[in-house]
Amino acid sequence: MGQYYHVIARDAKTGTDKVYDLQTTALKRGKDGFPVNYDNYTGLKLMEHSYWPNDFCRSFAATLVDHPQKVCWCGDYAEEEECKELGFDYNDIWGDNAKASPVELSDFTLDSVKYLVNNDKKCYVVLADYKEKSTEDGWTTFPISLLTALGNGRGGGDYRKENSLVGSWAFDEIYLTDSLPEGFVKEDIFIPMD
Repeated sequence: MGQYYHVIARDAKTGTDKVYDLQTTALKRGKDGFPVNYDNYTGLKLMEHSYWPNDFCRSFAATLVDHPQKVCWCGDYAEEEECKELGFDYNDIWGDNAKASPVELSDFTLDSVKYLVNNDKKCYVVLADYKEKSTEDGWTTFPISLLTALGNGRGGGDYRKENSLVGSWAFDEIYLTDSLPEGFVKEDIFIPMD
């Protein structure tokens, strides 16, 4: 069976959590009601939406510009205990009373910002370098969803290549910026298309 994902983000300043539902995000649709192209398609499976220009991914990324948040792309096959260890409740995302919101659509793109910063790991990624290394046949994986994916490898539609980076930033405090904090180390990472 396929594994589905929602996103939980905890604001670093207020400590409040917000859960995002990929499918309730308003998409650009044609007259037939279907998304205009694959960039507008937001399937719930990880590799149905985890690529550079996807509407949901880039719109969520806009919420991270100079705004640190703890982020996890949480799969419904993630373990409750795993979530608890990271500091959030699985049932807040996948329970019967979970409340998820759409992300507000934005024209933001990762091409318009220089760095993805991880405050917990004291490191950063140069997004232009990531894009260059991770692009195959014109397709580029979206780094935030894959780095923060919890439960990957347990269901259909997950990222299937062997890559220890996938999920390694789950619920770490991250943000996007054009200016780097002092003392952080550059990470040369890439996650090629599945």
